[in-house]
Amino acid sequence: MRHFPITVAFFFAASIAVVCQNSDDLLAVQSQVGSGYAFINKSGKIVLPGPYQGGASFSEGLAAVNINGEWAYIDTSGRVVISNLWVRTAGSFVDGRAYVENFEGHYGFIDRTGRAVVPMIYEVANNRDIYTFAEDRVPVMVDGKWGYLDKQGDFAISPQFDEASGFEKGRACVRSGSQTLYIDASGAVVLSTHLLGVTFRGGPLAPVQVGDRWGYMDDNGKVVIAPRFDQAGPFADGLAAVKQDGRWSFIQPDGRTAFATDADFVYGFHDGLTRIRDGNGKCNYLTKKGQKLSQSGFEAATDFSDGVAKTDIGYIDTSGKFIWKGPW
Repeated sequence: MRHFPITVAFFFAASIAVVCQNSDDLLAVQSQVGSGYAFINKSGKIVLPGPYQGGASFSEGLAAVNINGEWAYIDTSGRVVISNLWVRTAGSFVDGRAYVENFEGHYGFIDRTGRAVVPMIYEVANNRDIYTFAEDRVPVMVDGKWGYLDKQGDFAISPQFDEASGFEKGRACVRSGSQTLYIDASGAVVLSTHLLGVTFRGGPLAPVQVGDRWGYMDDNGKVVIAPRFDQAGPFADGLAAVKQDGRWSFIQPDGRTAFATDADFVYGFHDGLTRIRDGNGKCNYLTKKGQKLSQSGFEAATDFSDGVAKTDIGYIDTSGKFIWKGPW
C-alpha cells in the first residue's frame, strides 16, 4: 500500500489515501468548524483533542501534525517526539521512514528519531512511488535518470532508467529506451519485454499494452489474457478493472468477467471494496458482486485501508457505517 504526503493545509482530496496501519491507529478529524484538528479512534471517540492546525492519521505509531505553523510528529499519547523539521511537507511513516520536502521543492526521508537518512536534495517528480520506501527501495531521479536508494540513503541501483516504479513482490518495472524491464532488488534484470507494461501489483499478472489494446502477462513474460481492452488496471484482491467498448468491468485472473458496472471511472479493490465515480462526479463503493455500499454516494472519497475510508461526510467502515461524521 502506498501513502502520500500531506501539505501545509490539511484538506481532503480524493487522491490522498487514508493511512491506517494497525488496529489501534488514530484518525485525524476536524473537531469543530474552525477549531483545528483532533484524533479519534476507530470507535469515533476523541482521544487526542489537540487542536492542531493540520495533521494526518497515525501510521506506525506516529502522526505528522502542524503546530503553530511548523510540522512535527506526535506519538499516540500526543507527545511531540520529532520537531524542528522546518519543512513544507511531512509524510506518514512507512517501514520506519517518512517523506519530507523543503521549501525549495526538494525531498528526502527521515527516520523515527527525526534524523535525515536521505537528505532533501532530490527534485519532486511525477511519480507516485517516490513518497514511500517499498521493500527497502525507493526510486529517485538524478539528471533525468531513475535509480533506487536503500533505507540508509545509499544507491542500491544507480540512476540509469528512463522510468521506474516502486518495488512490489521483489520486482520493479523500469523503462530503458523502448524496453520494459523487470528488475530485482540488486538491479538484475529478471524479465525483458518490448511490451509496455506495469509492475506486478496485487497478483501474478501484470497489464501490458500490445498496439492500442491491453492484456495481461504472467511473470515469465507470456501474454495469458489476450489484449482486447481499451484500459487495464493491476489486480487487487483477486480482481482487475478493465474498460472495453466504453464500459468498465472487473475480471478474474483467468480473464472471465466477474461483474460489469456503469460507473464513469473505477479504482482497484481494497478491503473487498472498490471506489467508483459516476458521470455526475459522485463517488461510491462496490462489493465484489457489484453491489453499491451506499445508496446516496459521496461527493468525494478515498480507497479503504485497514477497514476505514474517508469521505466528504466522514469516516466509514466496510459495512458503510459511519464511525465519524464531519465537519472537516
